[in-house]
Amino acid sequence: MNVIIGGGYSVVNYVVVGQILSAVSGYTMSITVGIVIIAVLSFVISLFGFKVIHSFEKYSWIITFILFLVLIGQAAPYVDASAPGEDTGLAYAGSFLTILSINFCR
Repeated sequence: MNVIIGGGYSVVNYVVVGQILSAVSGYTMSITVGIVIIAVLSFVISLFGFKVIHSFEKYSWIITFILFLVLIGQAAPYVDASAPGEDTGLAYAGSFLTILSINFCR
């Protein structure tokens, strides 16, 4: 059962990444080519195991940190810190409980 569920998630992930690669290329690359690229890349990483994954994770935080800094720099001019929060009462409680449940389920 675990193999079937894992295979199902893999198929969904392959299709989504294929669509993302197609969109990033300006739709000059077909979704099928994107799916093949991610499938081959996943297969190669699975052959080398945790050593490759840990080597990647050791340095990938730097790229993520830089991207977050760029995001903050792009969004900062549009942030109005003096604006009050819009949610109060039940709407605020519902938003809080939704975020809490999402984090709890992870």
